Amino acid sequence: MTSNLIETIQQNLGLGRPSKIDPNTQEPLNKDRSIAQAGIPAVLIALYKYASTEIGADYVLKGGTSNNWFDTFFAGSKGEAVARISKYTGQSDEEVTGTLERIADEAVKVIRQNAPSNATPAQAKAYIFQSRSDILKRLPAELQIGDLLNDETLDDRTNKMEGPMSNHMHFLEKLFGGGTTEDKKVDKPD
Repeated sequence: MTSNLIETIQQNLGLGRPSKIDPNTQEPLNKDRSIAQAGIPAVLIALYKYASTEIGADYVLKGGTSNNWFDTFFAGSKGEAVARISKYTGQSDEEVTGTLERIADEAVKVIRQNAPSNATPAQAKAYIFQSRSDILKRLPAELQIGDLLNDETLDDRTNKMEGPMSNHMHFLEKLFGGGTTEDKKVDKPD
């Protein structure tokens, strides 16, 4: 599993590529307020949180195909995620919901297509984890998705920094982080 998750999704869905966030202003470098800028990183970071457990990663890798993945990733906070992204983009809740559902479904499809036939949940977790830094560098702080997902580290501006020391720290995070090994309870959707 080696494809860039963000690039693959934006290309497959015909969306723009989310710009990196300026760590000082916390705004996209190109001042983009599109659904691609807000939606792709928001959905992918929710996927990251969901798949950080063995159960979640296994369900993403091998679960049913008729699920609404957007509902699954955001669980009880779907409505608030839609409201925040609608406010950010200026689009209606209906438009945003439809696009976020497409992004979530495409993310699962890309993971499954890139996974070897004998992939394990640990491999799926590792694949998603390797995209974490790239996702966070594109996640607009204004959305406060970390607050929504009960993980304030996601909104930390140091995730958006680049440079020799930051890159070294991100390398160490990937080397030793590898996702969580504890299994939290993750509900499988109906």
